[in-house]
Amino acid sequence: MVLKKISAVVNHPHPFKKFLEGIRNRVDRIIGRIWYSRRCISKDEAIRKIIGNNKYVSFYDRFKYEIKEAELKQKSCLVKMGGAGDLELIFQLCEHIKARKIIETGVAYGWSSLTFLLSIKDRENSLLISTDLPYSEETAPYVGCVVPEYLREKWKIIKKPDREALPEALKVLPEIDMCYYDSDKTYEGRMFAYPLLWNALRKGGIFISDDISDNLAFARFVKGANAEPIVVRGGRKYSGVLIKKQ
Repeated sequence: MVLKKISAVVNHPHPFKKFLEGIRNRVDRIIGRIWYSRRCISKDEAIRKIIGNNKYVSFYDRFKYEIKEAELKQKSCLVKMGGAGDLELIFQLCEHIKARKIIETGVAYGWSSLTFLLSIKDRENSLLISTDLPYSEETAPYVGCVVPEYLREKWKIIKKPDREALPEALKVLPEIDMCYYDSDKTYEGRMFAYPLLWNALRKGGIFISDDISDNLAFARFVKGANAEPIVVRGGRKYSGVLIKKQ
């Protein structure tokens, strides 16, 4: 009720509209953190819940050499970009459903891209499409820099904003096994991209969104998705996972 009242005021012509929008965003963030914190489970709990109680080999143990090489490439990078997401979660879920057709939004150094590509490298007819809008012309040459050349055969990057890049990506992969959202963190950006990715996701496919506690977009989207939200705690951050019903 409080949010509806605030929304009504914000949408009314008003000289302090931006100020009121800022208040609404802060309220959303507070409510979101409460909603997510009450539902969250650990990464290990989430993985076991989805793949079963089977033991799994850690991504970091399985690819020690590749990770070390990627860390060296990041250290030699001349620009600062966003950090890696929850790579263990991404890898284990990708392995679990043997994903072959994947779309991710947001690349930066390319840690999540590397993780997906290590999972699909031996699967036939597999492809990862990544969308990314570089922070600046200075950062553009370094986007995806931790991904080695031998993995790039199954990788396509579309360097455009989501509103242009996602429709383009979905023309190439109209049906996907998995998606990972880590780009535009605004409420409006998420509510544009989430339905596109969800509608393209096959039954049994997996949807992951990073940093969901920035706002209430994920909490509101799941109400119409007909899927149980799995909220994964990672330090002070939360990721959201949805599995499309068979």
